Amino acid sequence: MLSHEQFDLPPPVGESAVPEGQDRYYHQTHVENLPAIREQGLLASRSQVREGESGVHLSREPWNDPSQHEHVATIEVAIPHHEGGPSHRIEGEDIHPSRFLAVHEPWHHKARLLLSDPRHLRNTLDGKNDSALGDPVWGPAIRYVKQLHGAS
Repeated sequence: MLSHEQFDLPPPVGESAVPEGQDRYYHQTHVENLPAIREQGLLASRSQVREGESGVHLSREPWNDPSQHEHVATIEVAIPHHEGGPSHRIEGEDIHPSRFLAVHEPWHHKARLLLSDPRHLRNTLDGKNDSALGDPVWGPAIRYVKQLHGAS
């Protein structure tokens, strides 16, 4: 079972509210990094950037389409206007989780697919998709939809 925090379905990528005076930036990482990132934030010391550079790399657009990559998580971050440009690296500064607008996991897109189509939703609630419960992307999506509709 997923933790409550991991079982939240954030708004679609790019649709979370951005505080006034700030801009939306994206950071993409492997899903295996999410537990530490959720707890500690984006740490400059752990970021992988080009040789000779340090810091957390952010971009105005996701580098990869989040719906197409089963191992990539997308983190939306709020950065004050004056700190950013089209691509931005925050040198030596960590980004605390309180600055996260949303954390998008690969299963979020799959859950939206199941919820948006009445046939897929009915099949999921009737257990016809249960054979995919062990899948690392479809499994959490199916469990989320069932929990949301009280059909555990």
